[in-house]
Amino acid sequence: MANILIADDNEFSKQVLIDILEIDGHNVFAASDGKEAVLIYEREEIDLIITDIAMPAMNGLELITQIKKFNPAAKIIAMTGGDSAPVNSLSVAKEMGASYTLMKPFKPVQILDAVSLLLNSKA
Repeated sequence: MANILIADDNEFSKQVLIDILEIDGHNVFAASDGKEAVLIYEREEIDLIITDIAMPAMNGLELITQIKKFNPAAKIIAMTGGDSAPVNSLSVAKEMGASYTLMKPFKPVQILDAVSLLLNSKA
């Protein structure tokens, strides 16, 4: 069981991810934007972050930058829907330090595979 932080301003998407990850046995923390996610990250032992790119207050790219300042080895999955962010936003997220990227919508098995891959990797 891992501690996973989800940052997504879309309540439906966030709840779906929470359900998928909790059923898989993980402890899930949820934030509605990057600022809230940073506050949670600072006070909890987080093993993995899953962030949307397009969010108010602090977007996913800004969140990746902040988290990498705290912990350069942080494991981060960045996700976005095609219409809510520039097409290259996932490439930019990868360049900024995201460990894995996903385009919404994705299947539950895709997020579970990405989580498993990152949690089981040494890097």
